[in-house]
Amino acid sequence: MEVVWRVAEGRTDPLDFAKKRAHLPGDCIPDSLAAVVRKAMALEPSARYQIVADLQADIAAYQNGFATSAEKADAWKQFTFFVKRNQAASIGVAAALVLSAGFPRRSSPRAGGPRSYRPGGHSAAMSCEVLPRLSAAQGRLRH
Repeated sequence: MEVVWRVAEGRTDPLDFAKKRAHLPGDCIPDSLAAVVRKAMALEPSARYQIVADLQADIAAYQNGFATSAEKADAWKQFTFFVKRNQAASIGVAAALVLSAGFPRRSSPRAGGPRSYRPGGHSAAMSCEVLPRLSAAQGRLRH
C-alpha cells in the first residue's frame, strides 16, 4: 500500500534509462523507447497518453524504426531513422555522390568554358586569333 501512496504523491524513484543493461541491444534502453515510457508514466495525467491507441501507435513506430510522438524528434533525428530504415538505398546514394564528386566535369561550348560564344556569333578563339588575319587578307584583296 505504501507504494501506491508514493506513486499517488509523485514520490517515485526516477527510472535510470542510462544504466547499463547487458540483456539489451547496445546495453541500454534506446532514447525513443525511454521517451515512450516517460510519457506513459508521467505524473500529470494531461502529459500521459490520452488513449491506448496513441501508446500503441508510438510502440509500433518504435518497432518499425520511426520517430515516436513522445520524443518530439527534430529533422536530423528523423533523417537518421530514415537512413537506418533504408540502409541499402542510403549506401547506394552516398556511394553515387562520392563517385560523382570524384570525376571532373567537362565544359560544354555553351557553358561558358574556353570556347564560349559571343553575341556576334564568333567564338572567343576566333575573335582573338583569326579575325585580325582575316581583316589583313581582305585589305590586300581590295587593293
